[in-house]
Amino acid sequence: MFVSRSVRKIFYLVKQKFDFGMRMSSPKDTIKQAQDRIKKFLNVQGKDWTKIDNRFYLFTHMSEEMGELARHIITAEFNLNLDRTTRESMPKEKVASLIKDDLGDLLYHILKLAVAYNIDLAEAFEETMSNIEERYGKKSNRSINLMI
Repeated sequence: MFVSRSVRKIFYLVKQKFDFGMRMSSPKDTIKQAQDRIKKFLNVQGKDWTKIDNRFYLFTHMSEEMGELARHIITAEFNLNLDRTTRESMPKEKVASLIKDDLGDLLYHILKLAVAYNIDLAEAFEETMSNIEERYGKKSNRSINLMI
């Protein structure tokens, strides 16, 4: 199973922002339900609309969404706050709203790619978090003392 590290990082960040309108007992349940929802939606829409078999197209579309997110983050972080089309100043709330929309778009595309490749994102997320916690998680004083 291949899911790039950057895609996994994005998914983790996006996951922190959304709960898909449901309160679940574990992140795995929530991710699984979201993936199932996307799969059902794609099945109803059909392959002509979803282009689910053209995985390169799916990836390039997701990359386009990533570019939009990057542009909006740059706008927010460097206080540019200019509307791209009107060149007028935007309120910070509008920029934050655009970032929220971009994160939602990316999450949709990540889930769509997972469906296309038949990857269980809940499992991928759990494995990734275990690896991150093991490699980078702060150790308790007790475990540090045991190492000495």
